[in-house]
Amino acid sequence: MSWDTETKGLPYCIGDMPALTELDLSNCTEIDSLPDSIRDLTALTMLDLSNCSSLVSLPDSIGNLSALKDLRIGCEQLTSLPDTFSNLVWLEQLELSWCLQLAGLPVWLGDLSALRKLTINYSPIATLPESIGGLAALTTLCVQYCSDFYCLPDTIGTLRALTCLTVTACDTFAALPAALCRLPALTKLDISYCQQFTALPINIGDMQALSYLDLEGCGQLAALPDSIGNLQSLSTLNLMRCTLLKTLPDSMGNLAMLRLLYLTDCVQLPRLPVVLWQLKRLACISTEGCQGPLQQSAEALEERNRSY
Repeated sequence: MSWDTETKGLPYCIGDMPALTELDLSNCTEIDSLPDSIRDLTALTMLDLSNCSSLVSLPDSIGNLSALKDLRIGCEQLTSLPDTFSNLVWLEQLELSWCLQLAGLPVWLGDLSALRKLTINYSPIATLPESIGGLAALTTLCVQYCSDFYCLPDTIGTLRALTCLTVTACDTFAALPAALCRLPALTKLDISYCQQFTALPINIGDMQALSYLDLEGCGQLAALPDSIGNLQSLSTLNLMRCTLLKTLPDSMGNLAMLRLLYLTDCVQLPRLPVVLWQLKRLACISTEGCQGPLQQSAEALEERNRSY
């Protein structure tokens, strides 16, 4: 069920709809509270509160929604999440967007044992609670446009089901914890447009499942660790607009599965390592905005590989 966006409040009788499975209140900018009777929507699996800009708090009774699987919250004035949310044991997706007053996430986050996807956009949070290591089912973690977000806790290294990690456009994010490299299932790592990000962990090569690595726009990244050559599953490497990058390690010649290499606007990178000629699967190298010798060698390598 979706609601008129000009609605100023839900009627108390909303609780008289026990068979309701979806409630979409997105863009209802006039709603400033939810009735406690929402607790009676015991069949509800999806609740969307995106862009509910007047909603200043959420009732504890939401913790009674035992069937809830998908919860989306976008409330500019919300300062905290009720502790009763820890009772949402079947919750699989949690999205927090434009919660501009939400300075941190509660410790009970780690109690959401069924959570598979956590998305945080445009929030002033600085980090995640260490309890996130308890999210054994988590496969996707996405933090975007959080300018104060500067680090991930070491406990992220216990998320053995995690396949996709995105930290994008977080201006103060500077480094990844070494514990991240213990994740056996991680296939996609996106750290794009983090302006203060300076280096990958030296043990990045331990991530044997990693197939996609995106470092686009990391303007303070000056080098890649030699262990990157141990990423035997890596097929896509995006280094576009890494403007301080001056060399690529020779160990990249061991990336036998690499197909796509993006180097656009790597203005200080003078040439490709000769060892890249060993990579017969390398089908595309983008070099727009790079120095002439690098562009020429990339074109020659692509032409050679097309002949195979």
